Amino acid sequence: MKNERLAILRLLVLKLGETQPSIWWNSTGLQKAGQDDLKFLFPRTAINAALKHAQSLAQSKHDASTRAQGVRHLFRLPVGLEVTLHQTLLDLETTGKLEPLLESLGWDAIQGVTYESLPAQEGPVNLGTLDIHSPKGLSRLANVYRAAFEAGVSCVPYFTLSDAA
Repeated sequence: MKNERLAILRLLVLKLGETQPSIWWNSTGLQKAGQDDLKFLFPRTAINAALKHAQSLAQSKHDASTRAQGVRHLFRLPVGLEVTLHQTLLDLETTGKLEPLLESLGWDAIQGVTYESLPAQEGPVNLGTLDIHSPKGLSRLANVYRAAFEAGVSCVPYFTLSDAA
């Protein structure tokens, strides 16, 4: 469950990033037209193909903004966690749950996250030490992204992982 919430946050940020390509990343694979094209090439794993592409673009953007050693962001996590998140999304897709989730995906899709109104921050945003598996840590990360998307600005929240993560 804790990894599923993190996977859904990543999916949501990737999907929303495609809606504002001039400030986030230029990709359309998670949009309806992009999915139609990818389903022709990858009938069973079209969404995961789109996720992989969008994630690569998002990771590059975040990496270019942080440039600090030892910090993490939503698209650069420890290898074991990356494998788990990939498997979580792949499981959702192969069971037929990912496509309906993607179509109706919104900020309310992440269980246990508490939203608060924050001022949007642009560019790199240092969140300090974060436990991304705790509701508080995940809420903090989600709130920074949500404020940026709502304000139409691009941000790159980065953090160091707590020992609990």
